[in-house]
Amino acid sequence: MDFIIRLVNRRDHPDVLVSYRVDRMQKLEISPLSRTLTDVGRYFSKDQYQKRVFSMYTGQPTRVTLQIIPEWIDAVTDTFGPVVPKNPEPDGWYLVPVEVDISPTFFAWCCHFTHGFKIAAPDNVVQQIKEHVRQIADMYAE
Repeated sequence: MDFIIRLVNRRDHPDVLVSYRVDRMQKLEISPLSRTLTDVGRYFSKDQYQKRVFSMYTGQPTRVTLQIIPEWIDAVTDTFGPVVPKNPEPDGWYLVPVEVDISPTFFAWCCHFTHGFKIAAPDNVVQQIKEHVRQIADMYAE
């Protein structure tokens, strides 16, 4: 089932798009207020948005470098669209730059690769996924 998402600018932050799940709303009304198209809306690309957002969880759009083995190139391409890996490292890993919204669901997606896949850069995102994985491991610690 496809979910309908309505993207709007917040009046108090016109440079930020906010997404809402219309399928979960009740008592909707059509507003008589007119809206002004901003640059954020004018240059919005649905395709780019869908590639970087994981399961409706928006976050800060970030350029992330994934370090993957050749086995995962198709999976990354299925998620982000055509990606051209840079030359493989001497150990056979590829560095693949992608644009993604950093969110818990992005980290969950990364964790479903059990080997041959990791976030290589930027360092602040590497630290975030390390903390994400540590919190999960702590739940199973005795």
